[in-house]
Amino acid sequence: MKFITLTTDFGSSEYVAQMKGVILGIAPEVHIIDITHDIRPQSLIEGAFVMMTSVVHFKRAVHVGVVDPGVGSSRRAVVFDCEHGILVGPDNGLLVPAAEKLGLGACYEITDSKATYISDSHEVSDTFHGRDIFAPVAARLANSYIIPKDVGARIKDFVKHDIMDCKISSTKASGMIVRVDHFGNMITNLPRFILKKVPASGFLEVLIGETRVIARVARTYADGKPGELLVLVSSSGFVELSMAKGHATDRISGFPGASVEIKFGPIVEETRERKK
Repeated sequence: MKFITLTTDFGSSEYVAQMKGVILGIAPEVHIIDITHDIRPQSLIEGAFVMMTSVVHFKRAVHVGVVDPGVGSSRRAVVFDCEHGILVGPDNGLLVPAAEKLGLGACYEITDSKATYISDSHEVSDTFHGRDIFAPVAARLANSYIIPKDVGARIKDFVKHDIMDCKISSTKASGMIVRVDHFGNMITNLPRFILKKVPASGFLEVLIGETRVIARVARTYADGKPGELLVLVSSSGFVELSMAKGHATDRISGFPGASVEIKFGPIVEETRERKK
């Protein structure tokens, strides 16, 4: 496994480069792939979803996730050994959906100082475990200096975070936004099959938090008129709310973790948004 992927909430900061410097100092032969560094700060929901839907596109790799509001606290650092890859990061639920997609085998707590060693003069920061713990461990795993069980004892009580929890009935589907992408598309955790329940009008009533909108059910982004809200299936296979030739977030204040409800019944005509 000569590939390491990085998913963080660091944005365009120097922290990403520092992690890469540590990795390449230990394993200069590895290829580092940036999945994204634009996860909203401390958004475990968005980070978990992005990792879950991205890691499956790598046959074998070490995947590092750093969305870590509990850094320096009693939360553990862990390695997930999976059938189709390895994940390294904080024990806060961030890695579990991705680990399950890759065929979760075992989880190990990172406690061995040899796995995290950078240099005699380097001290582990209480505020940057991405650089000082996860990066060196990932580098040694990627170049096979160590295997997952070398980092520490196996644990079974790792933190889980069920980002796919939703409720579906004959009249509505309830879930949450799990990702707002670069284009302002609000991706939900609702499965694609609910769009089979589209009424004859071709429109659905959607509630994002307390905001109620009416959106056209579409197959592509080009199916709507400019500025029209659309409900369609995202490339990740989940339902998303978008705006034709625009950003849905310009109309609705949606964010990862916000509640979503889609109603399948008929829409009362006088409450439908006027078409522009």
